[in-house]
Amino acid sequence: MTRINLLINKLIERRKKKRFIIFIITTIIVVLTSTLSIYFVKLWQYKGIKQDLDLVEEQLLDIEEVISKTESLKKEKELMKKRIDIIKNLLKDQMIWAQILGEINKSIPSGVWLQNFTFEESRLSLKGSSFGNYPIANLMINLSKSYLFTEVSLISIDKVTKSEKKYHNFHIIFKLT
Repeated sequence: MTRINLLINKLIERRKKKRFIIFIITTIIVVLTSTLSIYFVKLWQYKGIKQDLDLVEEQLLDIEEVISKTESLKKEKELMKKRIDIIKNLLKDQMIWAQILGEINKSIPSGVWLQNFTFEESRLSLKGSSFGNYPIANLMINLSKSYLFTEVSLISIDKVTKSEKKYHNFHIIFKLT
């Protein structure tokens, strides 16, 4: 008869179980460590990307503000250009009218006074009074000599007596050159 020692087998089985348990625990620890490592790396990357995203969004807001200011300045520039053009046109027209009024003033002889001055479709109309026909004729001659006026025409002369004073009302028209 042979003797079998069952204790060794039990011991071997225990050792196998112990090794298996150690293997499983080690594997779990390795898997958990790997998973946690990956999690923390990804978390770190996420925080870095989030910071970059926040920085980009902040820069985008700054850029949008600059774009808004630029558009506002462009609109203001266009408005200023329009105002400058209007002022230039007004100054140009003002200079022309100043010249016209200056020429009319130089052309008026003594003894003539104007009562009405109108402008329609490049024609000027003067209405006034005089103590005689000669000052009216001198006014027409002076207007004809001016480089600004052409086609000086007498429309009417009316004799008027008021408070025992005699004078003539006249109406003259002429064109601007």
